[in-house]
Amino acid sequence: MKRYLAFMLAVICVFSSFFTANAFQIQYDGNVVDYNGSVFRLVVNGKEPELPLAPIIFNDRALVPVREVFEALDASVFYDERTKCIDISYDDNTVSLYINKSSAYINGKLTTIPDGITPKLIGRPGEPAKTMVPVRFISENLNMKVSFEDDTIVITSGDYIENEPPQSTPAP
Repeated sequence: MKRYLAFMLAVICVFSSFFTANAFQIQYDGNVVDYNGSVFRLVVNGKEPELPLAPIIFNDRALVPVREVFEALDASVFYDERTKCIDISYDDNTVSLYINKSSAYINGKLTTIPDGITPKLIGRPGEPAKTMVPVRFISENLNMKVSFEDDTIVITSGDYIENEPPQSTPAP
């Protein structure tokens, strides 16, 4: 019985350390919190960009660092620190959002961001905060495709063509 209990305790310790391996601290709205949620990989037009903060789940929605992600998709990103406004433009579309506000302007028209998700300034304690935005909301309003494949967020712009392997032709 003692061996069984010792074995079960060892299994619990191993699994608990496995599930908390991705835990880290983040800072937003003046608070430092332990983040134990999912951390996603990101693929943008077939490439995996270097990100200062990985895509995270915040209030059940995926947030990504706006500048690194959308500039990699050839969108222009402007942040006004005074007004806390983020403008993302791609082709003929513009999305304007504000830090901690659940409304946005899509091509000048006021819209509510679904599920009350708000852009946030998030960082690891002691590091600069990044402007994190709801990836699906922005991507779809810029006519980009976004999908979730296991632990990966995949975003493609309208003009991206995936490289296909060359077709082999039969020998004559």
